[in-house]
Amino acid sequence: MIDKQKRYVLACIAMLCIMWWITDWNVSAEQSNEDLVSDIFDFSDQLQSKDFYVNLDGQWHFFKEEFLTPAQVKSRWSSGDGQAAALPDSFQSHTGNINSFGTYSTIIKIPKEYIGQALAIYIPYQYSAYTLYVDQNVISKNGAVGQDSTSHAAEMSPSIGYFFAQSDEVLLTIQVSSFNHIRGGLENSIYFGEASTVSRKFNMNIIATLFINGCIFIIGLFMVLFSLYRRQEQAFFIFGMFSMLISARALFADPFYYTLIFSDMSWLWGTRLEYILTEASSMFYVILLWHWHKEEFSKKVMYVLAAVHMALIVTTLFTQPVFFQTLFFKVFYLAVPTFFYLIYVIYKSIHNQNRNAKVNLIGMGIIFLAFFNDFAIGKNWYQSWPLMLPAVGVYVLINVILMSKDFAERTQKTEQQNRQLLALNASN
Repeated sequence: MIDKQKRYVLACIAMLCIMWWITDWNVSAEQSNEDLVSDIFDFSDQLQSKDFYVNLDGQWHFFKEEFLTPAQVKSRWSSGDGQAAALPDSFQSHTGNINSFGTYSTIIKIPKEYIGQALAIYIPYQYSAYTLYVDQNVISKNGAVGQDSTSHAAEMSPSIGYFFAQSDEVLLTIQVSSFNHIRGGLENSIYFGEASTVSRKFNMNIIATLFINGCIFIIGLFMVLFSLYRRQEQAFFIFGMFSMLISARALFADPFYYTLIFSDMSWLWGTRLEYILTEASSMFYVILLWHWHKEEFSKKVMYVLAAVHMALIVTTLFTQPVFFQTLFFKVFYLAVPTFFYLIYVIYKSIHNQNRNAKVNLIGMGIIFLAFFNDFAIGKNWYQSWPLMLPAVGVYVLINVILMSKDFAERTQKTEQQNRQLLALNASN
């Protein structure tokens, strides 16, 4: 029995390591498709293709604490002003300050076949406001750039700017500012390509995210409604609330699709809801694990963890982002001892012959891996894709199957007992 338990634990650890390696490999692969010379991106040798889509990771020209027009950039560039700056990266790396402002610029050389063709620049969410110029024209804006917190207005919306190339050299100029935030700068990769390809990839990402999101929400809503008519099924209510909260959180977490649905919502409330929904879903997940493992999970520990989550929710509701974001990332380190405590709880549960404990151990590993991945993205330790939503999707599907099976078996057992009682009554 002990050997089997050890094998399950080792299998979980191996699975987590493999998923981490895949994430790191994807990030490395994403950075390998640019052809860069100095601070000029040269794609002139690319064959014309509808699949033309590349990132603009590499050296850009940076003018610290200056907002320059494209004409001014050309003049200053020719006189040797400015500095080289690698993108994607933060203001802190380029200026020494978390919050700052400035102008980034580069030149893209394209094949002559693309002159007069529709091209596009895709900028995922950034923790900054920006104005994007192609040559002399503004093609995309996000919030309002400013030289201080009064004139600056943040908005973390993904955007696509379309244009028609007038020559085989395209000048990109981006004015950027960030204030009253724990991060700033152009920290996510910018993409360039044929217009229809850029639009297709963007729309496919939205469709995939909303599909997974909708499935999780519908499952959660069904379980909550089911539990309201059958009050003794508390696990269904807790699991349903967890699913619905995670689904709602996905709209407000990166890549911040709420900005496309609720276009009038302010950045402040969008950020607050992101953190409140993260904290609430985490709290319900802890309560869910306690409910499933009551014999092994200390109720006092559950109350302490729930109280910490409630304190974070209240703090997030009434304070500014710089404060509650900093507090959240500090408190988050409690997740490490909590994770090991939960492993201990589920290990004991396996020892006590809880037949769902092994699946919960694997599911918890997946959830925590995704949680730590999203935390690392939030801290800008590396660039990757958010994993929480697909991880929860897999976790919800597995547990819905198990809970449905368990409920069906209990219902069949009750029906069988009723038939036996009817048979006994009939015989009398």
